[in-house]
Amino acid sequence: MINLFLVRHGETIWNKKAICQGRIDLELDETGISEAKEVARLLKENNYKFDLFVSSPLKRAVKTCEILKEELDNKKEILKIDEFIERDFGSFEGQDNSCFRNAYINNDLEKYYSTGLESEEVLIKRIVKGINYLISNFDNKNIIVVTHSNVIRGFLVYIDKNKYNFLTKMPNLAISEYKINSINDIEIKSLSIFENHYEDKTTE
Repeated sequence: MINLFLVRHGETIWNKKAICQGRIDLELDETGISEAKEVARLLKENNYKFDLFVSSPLKRAVKTCEILKEELDNKKEILKIDEFIERDFGSFEGQDNSCFRNAYINNDLEKYYSTGLESEEVLIKRIVKGINYLISNFDNKNIIVVTHSNVIRGFLVYIDKNKYNFLTKMPNLAISEYKINSINDIEIKSLSIFENHYEDKTTE
């Protein structure tokens, strides 16, 4: 059993401009840094403690994880796990977010696989692989993973595809919490430990 906390990284300039990033490796902007520090303060004030800090290998996730770890006075090394990297959006990367959103709404994504878009099946398979690694190696630990919106959404779709989708609201620095007994026995405790009012809503 593990207690898992999934964090979407802080803001980047492309987040602010609503541009699809995917694997484009951008740094946090000033807002992303300051808001990560604020979230870390909330975690500390509410007595959250973590045995393991995990990050996607992309800069925006690693920096967010570093800020959380430092503000929480944790001296352990960050474990970078490739399975938690953002979805490869192929030709959507660098375009306005509406391009992917419209294709998704119109059930028209399959034709973009040939231009590098990672399929939902492949995405979810690697997310499950990453979660299984944590379950197998860190039993009875509190684990925080800094990752990306489509990774978190993919995990939610894996848990309940009738309730969640790839437009489920997941703002920067939202922290969702899960109790995981096994990959087939997962309890969603919160979609946002500090903003529970938006649970189950979706956004474009």
